Amino acid sequence: MHTSDSATVIEFSEKVYPSALSLLPATLLTPGVALVALPFMNVLTSLLLGLGTTVTALALSILGSPTVQLTKGKGSRILRVGKAAIDISFITKAKVIDSTGKRAALGTGLSSLAFVRIQTGVKELVRVDIKDASDPTPYWIFSSRRGLELKKLLEG
Repeated sequence: MHTSDSATVIEFSEKVYPSALSLLPATLLTPGVALVALPFMNVLTSLLLGLGTTVTALALSILGSPTVQLTKGKGSRILRVGKAAIDISFITKAKVIDSTGKRAALGTGLSSLAFVRIQTGVKELVRVDIKDASDPTPYWIFSSRRGLELKKLLEG
């Protein structure tokens, strides 16, 4: 457990980065952008523009990775996924979805009202069912590499 201040204890924290393999297609931006820009610029400038585009895309993919966090403080426990947050008293059930169930969970089984935050290349999902009369969101579904650990903390 980590402490962020005297009143809040971080029970679980995970930065969900994309897998290295999922970032590989971004490297195709360099030759693609360079070839499109080539008729308008010299070769070196086209290549630098392509390289800059690739570096920017990779940086945004990594820096935009969500953090999954469970904190405890002042009589409440809060689950945060990216910028979204919910008191766990509204969570009725937590479930870990492995790679075999991922397609159904994000395909035909996905509710249009669900909160979804997935990360490319992460095979495991966590689904938490929500029961809140003032919120139409039926559940949250998000990527996590440590889903079983989070599930145990949410249930305990």
